[in-house]
Amino acid sequence: MQHQELEREIRDCNSMLDEISHKLDSCLVETQLQDELESKLASVKELLGSNGEVYARIQLVLEPVQSVLTKTSPDGHPPLNSSQEALQSRCSALAAKIISTTTTV
Repeated sequence: MQHQELEREIRDCNSMLDEISHKLDSCLVETQLQDELESKLASVKELLGSNGEVYARIQLVLEPVQSVLTKTSPDGHPPLNSSQEALQSRCSALAAKIISTTTTV
């Protein structure tokens, strides 16, 4: 994997995390209608079920980072390391948000 390809994959993962986060945010909008509550709960359960797949996708993207770093000039290391750390942090935060949303809904 090349540096540019890895950066693109990381951007794609961040977009995927953004979509999931927006779905969770929509589930937190208060409602009194039973149908809407059931729909929100189903959405959260779906996100919980896909959480493992999301984590696996992110791990698959992050695994080649060290290999790419060996092929990248030292000037390119800090941004790549920063992107890796940010993606890992976002993934952890999103997992916590899914659990929190589950208990809230």
